[in-house]
Amino acid sequence: MPSRSSVFWALCLAVAAVASAACTIRDDSTRANQIEGLRVLGVASEPADLVQGECATMSALVFDEDDRAVSYQWSWCIARGTSEDGYRCSITEPDLAAAWAELDTGVALPPYDLGTGETASFAMFFEPEQAFGLCEILTRDDAEPELGLFACLSSLGLSIELRVTAGADQIVAIKDIPILVDGDERNQNPVIGPNFTRTLRGGTELGAGEPFQLEGVYDVVADIDESQSETFLPAAREGLPPPEPRGESLFLSWFVTVGSTHRKGEQRTSYFDTGSIESLIENTWDMPFELENTTARVFMVLRDERGGTTWAEHSFALEEGR
Repeated sequence: MPSRSSVFWALCLAVAAVASAACTIRDDSTRANQIEGLRVLGVASEPADLVQGECATMSALVFDEDDRAVSYQWSWCIARGTSEDGYRCSITEPDLAAAWAELDTGVALPPYDLGTGETASFAMFFEPEQAFGLCEILTRDDAEPELGLFACLSSLGLSIELRVTAGADQIVAIKDIPILVDGDERNQNPVIGPNFTRTLRGGTELGAGEPFQLEGVYDVVADIDESQSETFLPAAREGLPPPEPRGESLFLSWFVTVGSTHRKGEQRTSYFDTGSIESLIENTWDMPFELENTTARVFMVLRDERGGTTWAEHSFALEEGR
């Protein structure tokens, strides 16, 4: 029979795997990829997952069209609600503090507030059995404690919130960090290389300092190696055949300040281990017809299916055609 801790962490990992696919409350993947206003394009954790005793450092890729001063407010939560209730923390800090004190672990509970820096840190302070004990305490007064315990275990995990403010605008981003136990496979954040190839449609490849031209259509290629898809063993699922090791799926979101990218009509390109890496790294970038900005910028946010995240940015001059 599985131990209480193994059941708890199996539930946590299942929740984290689903939640990590959507980083922000304002879902950038469904919007036009020409970015305007204030945007949080990605939030990353280093390392990409945590074991007890480790410390994660969180950072964010923030864009503001007007280049205003941006303020940050980081916090963490042990259980978070759904979009229907605005992703609010479902266990208040006083309730968690009271339950943690009752466990008498000898370890201080960190405050939910993680500060106002451009980056924030979180140290993984609790062990699996302690987390299970927290749910027992938090649900013991429920009308149906067993159901409450299951619901608590299903929602428990490490969720980071970032509030970014510029002027009167504010964006809220959520990042869930998977929590592992000894023996679990680690995940590394993927890497985007420094190169970015640009080729005029029907023409030649542009040099490093060569500008884009208005109305031009360019084939562009990101610098991502197939090795960034790490091989791992997916979790077993009841009623399905035992899983086999496979390469993780990769997803690349493209955001541009002028024109648009349109590979197959999508702003997000993908790679699966049954496909070709070209389906991830290649895109088409159309330049605008009018010169409203003399700089063309592209932001690429690369995610893997286990919560790893990284990004890269490139800037180029844009000028009228000769």
